[in-house]
Amino acid sequence: MPSVTIGVTAPHTIPAHFLTPFLALLNHTGQKVGNVSVSMSTHYCTYEARNICARAAIKNGSDYLFFLDADILAPPDTIERLVARDKDIISGPYHLKSIPYRPLAYMKSGKEGEYNMCTDIEEEKLYEVDGVGGGCLLIKRHALEKVGDPYFSFALNGKNIGEDLYFCSKAQKAGCGIWYDNTIPEVKHFGAAIGFNDFKAWNFHIKRGAVKFNAGSENPNTTKNKE
Repeated sequence: MPSVTIGVTAPHTIPAHFLTPFLALLNHTGQKVGNVSVSMSTHYCTYEARNICARAAIKNGSDYLFFLDADILAPPDTIERLVARDKDIISGPYHLKSIPYRPLAYMKSGKEGEYNMCTDIEEEKLYEVDGVGGGCLLIKRHALEKVGDPYFSFALNGKNIGEDLYFCSKAQKAGCGIWYDNTIPEVKHFGAAIGFNDFKAWNFHIKRGAVKFNAGSENPNTTKNKE
């Protein structure tokens, strides 16, 4: 049976209301997937918190690292469902907390180090993308080994792109596929408890012109493949 290190990241503290769903996830994963270890980091620097968890997964000899940020509510079978996809790097679905609640999935813009947020993720399917957020993210051990330490940083080639896209960029260059699994709509980004249905509703109104939204760099883009 595979082994998993769950890496929990939160700046400074872990919220109390995170613990009940997390314990349910931990229990289910131990029963249905395999051996589970936990690495918790409250380091104030997000990319270093992620590096701490990644190093723990390598040290533990785990087959997978699953990142779960402390503001994500994930159903108990999230890891089981992502492991079943058998992908190098795969994110569960979660969304920005602000309107229009776009999914944290990205495609390259065509310029080096620049990404656009995806706006066409409207079906409960598996999407191949160029980048994802790290808040609900399953990574195979061999993908971590291909990327190498430091796994996460903030800047790439002098551009500040954020720690998650830094990792995705290095992973793609190392030959790893990146996927966004939109079949687990129960995942919520709390603080606002935002999920897939909220994004769908807002995107519908934006597309028909009832709502105008200046997306800035978040231009509409298209994912590569769907399953």
